Amino acid sequence: MNVCALIPSYNPDERLVSTAEDLWACGFRHIIAVDDGSRPDCQPYFQALERMDCKVVRLPQNSGKGEALKLGFLAFLTQGWADAGVVTVDGDGQHSGRDALRCAGALLRNPRALILGGRDFSGSQVPARSKSGNRTMTFLLNRLCGIPLRDTQTGLRAIPASCLAAFSGISGGRYEYETNMLLYCKRHHIPMVEIPISTIYIDDNAGSHYHPVRDSVRIGWTLCRYFLTSAAGFLAGLLMFGYFMLCAPYVPIPPLPWLWLGLAASCLASGVIGFSAHRTDASQSEVDVQREWTRYAAVTGLQYLLGGLLLSLLNTALPAVPLLAAKAAADCILFPCFSRLQDHVAFSQALAEVRRVPVFK
Repeated sequence: MNVCALIPSYNPDERLVSTAEDLWACGFRHIIAVDDGSRPDCQPYFQALERMDCKVVRLPQNSGKGEALKLGFLAFLTQGWADAGVVTVDGDGQHSGRDALRCAGALLRNPRALILGGRDFSGSQVPARSKSGNRTMTFLLNRLCGIPLRDTQTGLRAIPASCLAAFSGISGGRYEYETNMLLYCKRHHIPMVEIPISTIYIDDNAGSHYHPVRDSVRIGWTLCRYFLTSAAGFLAGLLMFGYFMLCAPYVPIPPLPWLWLGLAASCLASGVIGFSAHRTDASQSEVDVQREWTRYAAVTGLQYLLGGLLLSLLNTALPAVPLLAAKAAADCILFPCFSRLQDHVAFSQALAEVRRVPVFK
């Protein structure tokens, strides 16, 4: 198998060794295990992996899954192996060697894509906290960030070797790192492919080191920060319109033309900042920036016309409401629709890559 298996592990038990043996039996000949500052009494398990010819790298203290993964990526890059990439596998028995092999095969067929093993959470064997937490985070990533995945919290991922250096620089030291990885792929137009895998939970997921409150807050803040960045254009447009309304008494222009001029300036500010926020690093993407900008401008122009009409309707129906408040209400109505429309029109090439492979049948 021309793909390396990477196992981040903290205070493991015998399931770490079983996982490595399963991977070896499935054809993985390059296996890296990361000791994330485990207790001394857990060292025999890592020593057993070293006797299996696995490479073990260690963090001096517990730093979190994100830091363990990044150390594993760097360890892979320093080995000089010609592998196509790495498959990240949890060492607590939740991921089978067979599913890791399927993800590796999908990576070989899609060498530029992030492969994710998606689980089915409809079964009765899924612990309630795992089901509710995963569904909540997946819903937020779907709706707020436009990432069309069924299982956004999966730890079974196949990553191209060409992405590992960049992924090593993604922020986040613990479980929020895996969410940041998805947001990075969204921003940088890295295709994401989801394939179904087995849903395995052992002892009601008692071996998980996921902290329900602390790690949920970290992931929630990551999503909130991403959403605020994405909504920067919305806020900039509202501020620009407010500025024009404040200046209205002092300019020799009739109110109606000045209103539409303010709307135009608002859409321009919103469009420029929104487009820049969406493409934080266009130089690293092969997507046609000129084509994206042309389509983005066309959709923004449509939003300008509909926004003006909706503002006029709101102002006529509710004349006592200040124009800025009516503009904010109109934007709140249109923003979710046009945000999704921008994804499907202006950034359709990236989304097409995400959906190129069927997810669940």
